[in-house]
Amino acid sequence: MGLAFCARICLSRNGGRKALSTSRVYLESLLEYGRAVLTEKEPWQKKVLTHEARKLFMGGNLRVRGLAPAEAPESWARIERPAVLDPPEMPKPKEAEGSAILLYLHSLAHVELNAINLCWDAMVRFSNVEMPEDFYDELLQVADDESRHYGWLHTRLNDLGSEYGAYPVHDLI
Repeated sequence: MGLAFCARICLSRNGGRKALSTSRVYLESLLEYGRAVLTEKEPWQKKVLTHEARKLFMGGNLRVRGLAPAEAPESWARIERPAVLDPPEMPKPKEAEGSAILLYLHSLAHVELNAINLCWDAMVRFSNVEMPEDFYDELLQVADDESRHYGWLHTRLNDLGSEYGAYPVHDLI
């Protein structure tokens, strides 16, 4: 029995509201979603949580701040793969295992994933500064757009027999 399944059973027995992601109850605030995304390792779950937060926030069902302040983690959580290399160590498209198209799609997926993290990091890291609600709304809209882009690229990589994590990446913008 997987952890997500157990969480669904435990939450439903305890009366928690079922979240869109099916593995969590709704979080209390937008900034808590931000911390959850930044500490989540799985890229697809980052996408799901971002979309869930956007839907709740747009529906007026999620406030910006919760009772406890949300603190940004030292670094963003990530899965073990892909390997992160220095830019000069990156394989050239001609040398890529598989095809150059897969390498490019993978690189774009990584850019989209970093954009999701950057948006959430800006919201959470500077949450001690009073900002207008539009600040959060616009960053959340960008994060949600990037999460959809990541989803499309993730799906296309899978359609082509690959996956996110199959190629190394670098973290320069």
